[in-house]
Amino acid sequence: MQSSPVVNTALTAAASTITLTPIAVPTGTGTNVYLLLIQFFQMVNTVPYSLRNGAFNSLEIIQVA
Repeated sequence: MQSSPVVNTALTAAASTITLTPIAVPTGTGTNVYLLLIQFFQMVNTVPYSLRNGAFNSLEIIQVA
């Protein structure tokens, strides 16, 4: 399994392109499954707190190859 670096952005930020590239490509045989996880946090005194214990988070299967 490989993960791309975490990218934090404000909901009020202007539209921009975010590139999510993992540090290395997984090796081995098998099926590749690409996922995208979006989590929502609220910053309180510079500490991130998950909104409603993650009730609004989303995990999506992007591609299976």
